[in-house]
Amino acid sequence: NTHPANKTGCAGSSLSFNVSATGTSLTYQWQVSVNGGAFTNLSNTNPYSGVTTSNLSISGVSVNMNGYTYRVIVSGAPCGAVNSSPASLIAYPLPAVVLAASEYNRINPAVPTTLYTTVSPVGNYTYQWYKNSFLLPAVSSRNYPVDVDRLGAYTVVVTDANGCSVNSNQVTISDSASNQLFVYPNPNNGQFQVRYFSPNNI
Repeated sequence: NTHPANKTGCAGSSLSFNVSATGTSLTYQWQVSVNGGAFTNLSNTNPYSGVTTSNLSISGVSVNMNGYTYRVIVSGAPCGAVNSSPASLIAYPLPAVVLAASEYNRINPAVPTTLYTTVSPVGNYTYQWYKNSFLLPAVSSRNYPVDVDRLGAYTVVVTDANGCSVNSNQVTISDSASNQLFVYPNPNNGQFQVRYFSPNNI
């Protein structure tokens, strides 16, 4: 009644192909065609499950599976078997992302820093920044400046045009002890901060 539909997925994601059939004593056998080759029966081994049901599940899609074609043989007594229409899998690779601080991971009011994301391949991406595991809702740029009022552990979730997302490594920005007393900003309009960063936390 319903043939399986083409599916797209990011590397590491899970998806399923489904078929709907009516008849008596129905049995199912899912098959795969690799690189245009002959269809062969699937077994319930990783990453496949449900190969003898109406729902074929794939857990952990690999980019090597891009272009694989699937179909199911539905059999029912006493009238034999029928093949479904084939359905294709498009598997997108995940982008690679590295988060790093420019020069300094330990800062003070006179020495701020900037967090930079490097993503490959080159493309259009969206960025979600997290500080201490909490989303920074107003930050969506590729880079993020950090001063002493923004100390913490940072990560970035990068999403490509196909909707595939990947988490960056974590970078922690902490304070740096100094023997100087900081008064900033300078110049100021009468509102300023005074800070002293002591190695003994005094």
